[in-house]
Amino acid sequence: MKYLIVFFSAFLFLFSTTSSRALDNVVVTIAPLHSLVAAVMGDTGTPYLLVPAISSPHSYSLRPSDAEAIQSARLVFRISRGLELFLEKALETLGRQAEVIGLVETRGLTLLDYRGTGEAEHAAVAQHHEHGKDPHIWLDPVNARKMVATIAAALVAADPDNARTYRRNSARLQSRLNNLLSDMSASLQSLGDIPYVTYHDGFQYLDFRFQLRNEGVLVTSPELPANAGRIADIRNSMESGSIVCVFSEPQLNPRIVDTLIDGTTARHNVLDSLGAGIEPGPELYFEMMAQNLTAIENCLRGQTSQ
Repeated sequence: MKYLIVFFSAFLFLFSTTSSRALDNVVVTIAPLHSLVAAVMGDTGTPYLLVPAISSPHSYSLRPSDAEAIQSARLVFRISRGLELFLEKALETLGRQAEVIGLVETRGLTLLDYRGTGEAEHAAVAQHHEHGKDPHIWLDPVNARKMVATIAAALVAADPDNARTYRRNSARLQSRLNNLLSDMSASLQSLGDIPYVTYHDGFQYLDFRFQLRNEGVLVTSPELPANAGRIADIRNSMESGSIVCVFSEPQLNPRIVDTLIDGTTARHNVLDSLGAGIEPGPELYFEMMAQNLTAIENCLRGQTSQ
């Protein structure tokens, strides 16, 4: 009888500490955000990713499976109305019952204005994005840490039975983000004076957090054409040797970069804001940031991409 009681008590303990699967109907727009949500959810469910990391949220078209996921969604996590423009009509027609969490609304975030070269250009970019702010907020690990708290709060409210799991996973994830911030700060602190340019203005949160010297962008937004005057100015800077590196992106056509650096000593590497080629899931965010760190170090210190 004593052994039976011990066994039954152990069974109850195991049952009480194991998460129940209750949230299979969580939808997330982009892969880095999906990674953070998946890490907070843990084994309570698997969030549905809308936009594959090789695709751009600026120009994404929903698939039938996406529409089905939105129609049955209980929670939809996105960055902002402006970044995921493709989602608005789907939410109006299919996702009326879903709670939509826009992470750009997270309290205490660092929000940066777009860096346009002229008022007209800046206005053209800003009209596509909520509050006129750059929506690539997740590329700052400090912002990501604050977003995790918002994610956990939304999951706890929707699924209080698993609140303990969400809070525990959130605390672990925020600790990992603190470590990531420390590691990247230590690695990049000596590179802040080396000038470079990026394909589009999607990485200024990296620039801001780690005090990097981005001297310009080829296009201010993927929705807008390249500005001939800016391209000429950047080419002149490369020819004079004052720009040492150009970063393209896996989701965008790199031919303009290849043409731009031809005949100069400028180097080329790839920065990725979405995690292309990385398995979606809890580790994607950290692998993406590690790849970006390596790309920055290699290009600014004199190595080109392979």
